Amino acid sequence: MRKIGFRDKRHIQRIPSSGKSPGITALNESKLFSVCYVSHDSLFEGIGQSQIVPLLNNLVRSGLTVSVVSLEKEIRSHIDVNLDSSIKWVQKPFGRRGILGAVLRLIRISISLPSADVFHARGDLAAASTILRGKHPVLWDVRGLWIDQKIIIGTFPNNFFLIWLGRKLESFVSKRSNAFTTLSLAVVEVLRERNKCLPNLHAVIPTCVDLKRFKFSPKIPNDSVLLLSGVFNNYYDLELIRIVSNQLEESGFDVVWYRGAESVTDKMEIKNLKIYESRYEEMPQVIVNCSLGLAICKTNIGDSLKGVMPTKVAEFLAVGRPVLISEGMGDLDSMVLENSVGWTVKRDTNFEELTKSIRMLINDEDLPQRCREVAEKYFSMEMASSKYTDIYRESLSLKSP
Repeated sequence: MRKIGFRDKRHIQRIPSSGKSPGITALNESKLFSVCYVSHDSLFEGIGQSQIVPLLNNLVRSGLTVSVVSLEKEIRSHIDVNLDSSIKWVQKPFGRRGILGAVLRLIRISISLPSADVFHARGDLAAASTILRGKHPVLWDVRGLWIDQKIIIGTFPNNFFLIWLGRKLESFVSKRSNAFTTLSLAVVEVLRERNKCLPNLHAVIPTCVDLKRFKFSPKIPNDSVLLLSGVFNNYYDLELIRIVSNQLEESGFDVVWYRGAESVTDKMEIKNLKIYESRYEEMPQVIVNCSLGLAICKTNIGDSLKGVMPTKVAEFLAVGRPVLISEGMGDLDSMVLENSVGWTVKRDTNFEELTKSIRMLINDEDLPQRCREVAEKYFSMEMASSKYTDIYRESLSLKSP
């Protein structure tokens, strides 16, 4: 399996420069090709604002011609989402939820695809829509184990038929994509075990952050503030988050939650919790005014956890703030612990010792700089767009599966 970067230093491999055709060499020099980004996620809500829009704008700045297909609850303009005006944006209605809604979305995306040289499909459903339309080459952007996550979150019921159907969809996409990317290295072995055939071309590209928007703040505020950021669905361990937050509140921390308008969870049962509804563009300053962040997922959800890489972790680190995480979330254990920019938390954690450790670490004057360096090494949106561009080019040298 040919791999391209970005992971920790033990695993970085670059696309070989030899063995490419003259046509691909010319393509590398000119960058004259078009990309269609296919997503069933909205560009206006959290994922779209934090991940998709910054990536597409970066791709345009790098010289690519870009189009995007997305599913929206209401029609938006480029200005509303800060999307570059040169990007052709095909908006289709999101429609109903559930398995029937997913099938209808698959069809809706498939019949709406514009022409392009490369198709970047975000997730299984988008990839299947693109492949069924006969579009190639296709980059399958694996944003986690899709059917597993939908069942855990509660979007789909947990039954044998849906698991079988989801795995069949995953297998269909894995056989017919030209390349694939994952958020973590840990999930790749799971995909290998579940699918007989995977594309040879692969890259690990975590969820990333616009480092120009999430600017570095070199000093942690004297006021001790724990920030709960964004959406907390059933994938998160809400009980453990409650325990951790209450423990820190009792030790003198203020606990604040800045939640997006799309959040389905509206209360957390945390003592003296201050709740604010915020827009994504406000989050960089919100993080600046806090001491540490939190992203704690359930750990009893099987292999699904290996594909997790919450965007909020990258945002905390980019600003210069440490994070509390759960064990086994993608590759985060090594990224966070080995660089001393956070802590792992579980049910049997000694919270008195944890609080002492937090107090000690946030008083370390070098901590914000370490956090920023981890963000620059692993979570830079500019680096991600460069890696995606590399894999687009390499995909163009491959025949359709």
